Amino acid sequence: MAGDVCEKRGRSSARSERLTVARASTGLSNVADYLAQRVHGAAIAAYGVAVVAKGEVATAAGGERRLGFGEAVTTRSPFHICSCSKAFAALLFDTLVREGAVSWDASVLPIVPEFELADPWTARHCTFRDLAGMRVGLTRDSIAEWGFRPDAPVDTRLRRVRDMRFVAPFRDRFSYSNLNYIALATAAARIAGAPYHACLERLVLGPLKLVRAEATAEAVHPHMPIAGQMTPVPELTGDNSHGSARVYLSAEDAAVWLDHMLQLCVAAPNGGSELFACQSVVRPRSRSAEMPSVWGYGFGWMLAEHDGRQIHSHGGGGRGWRAMTILDAEQRTAVMVMLAHEGVAAEALAFELLDLVAGRSPRDWNARFSERATCEANARNATLDLRHRSASGSPPHGNLDGLYANSVAGRIRMTSDKDGRLRFSAEDAPAFDAILTPLADDVWDFRFDNPALSRMPNDPLFQARFVSGHDGSIQVETTYFGTLAKLG
Repeated sequence: MAGDVCEKRGRSSARSERLTVARASTGLSNVADYLAQRVHGAAIAAYGVAVVAKGEVATAAGGERRLGFGEAVTTRSPFHICSCSKAFAALLFDTLVREGAVSWDASVLPIVPEFELADPWTARHCTFRDLAGMRVGLTRDSIAEWGFRPDAPVDTRLRRVRDMRFVAPFRDRFSYSNLNYIALATAAARIAGAPYHACLERLVLGPLKLVRAEATAEAVHPHMPIAGQMTPVPELTGDNSHGSARVYLSAEDAAVWLDHMLQLCVAAPNGGSELFACQSVVRPRSRSAEMPSVWGYGFGWMLAEHDGRQIHSHGGGGRGWRAMTILDAEQRTAVMVMLAHEGVAAEALAFELLDLVAGRSPRDWNARFSERATCEANARNATLDLRHRSASGSPPHGNLDGLYANSVAGRIRMTSDKDGRLRFSAEDAPAFDAILTPLADDVWDFRFDNPALSRMPNDPLFQARFVSGHDGSIQVETTYFGTLAKLG
């Protein structure tokens, strides 16, 4: 780290802020001033930022660990980086490959027999390269993908894969799945003969001298804007999410991580790590000259064209946390933004800082990413909305209370409460416990109990519709949990 470390203090209307920046000859010296202006008064509970440019480093942090408790966030405060953790799992597995313990092209099933896909041929031929390259083709609509109870053993979660549908042909194109990386982490632990977190510590975190924190009192708390106010919300992941999430970094650790990954990325075209080579092709709905154009996926990294250069990036989100990592090998620059926040602010701020370090005025990335997110959400929700689909049977009459199930979601209990409202309780996903509220055309909307699932502007629709079969059976069609059949 070059130069003297200085601190600047400011105060927003909601909290105190602390910025720590290494003075440097590049645009890094402007990072503190820019963040003080950019974040001042914004609806962000806490932030941690790391920037590396041509060997020089800047780190910054601000806000409160948990709003209302007065504990300031510093550059040593760990944030959950959510899906940016996938790059750690990929590096861990790549280390095992380079040590000769396993091959990227080895079959998954002998080591992780729980990962038994619905198609037997695909299950037999699926390799670790397919997992890490996001080209298996699994759907993202299921509690096994996201929302499974955090205290469940990882093998219990992975066994749900057997009954999950495919949304893309095997090895045809990029198809994102948390389960791919949960299976990859499970395999790494079994190959190394130790729990995943111990393997990560021994092979990645320890050698890089990173200080890892679990989701304990030291970590920054997730926050979401609820009813116009930033509110602490519960953490929804557990140890059965290792590989796909569950890495915690401070801004100082993020700077070390970025520097290491940037060195690997720079060396990659000359026979370095496979981590940054394209493993699956991303087929975007549209391209824009004003936005980074993602075209491929490596091992834990998206590949994109940006300002005429190739960059590598990955985002992460977890209901109250947002993170964004960018590696620009050509410019020898890397950025990581970690927020206790919802929405596109982490992506936008990361690209703004990339502009700043490059010596140009930051563009309005927040407006661009917000517009894209809204367009994508509108298109997705238009296809999800059950009100626009014809019912598969006449609406049922009588009592809807009872036990419903399918092989992926497990058992769901519907009960009428004392006020006559219908309650939805998922045995294997208590985070989704909700009241079902009637909408038009016999469609019901979910109102979740958990504040972490409070409705955000670009969230997917959660809807349900009860239908009767000719034999008198009752099913409930849903937009996330599949079709559930009433038992008994």
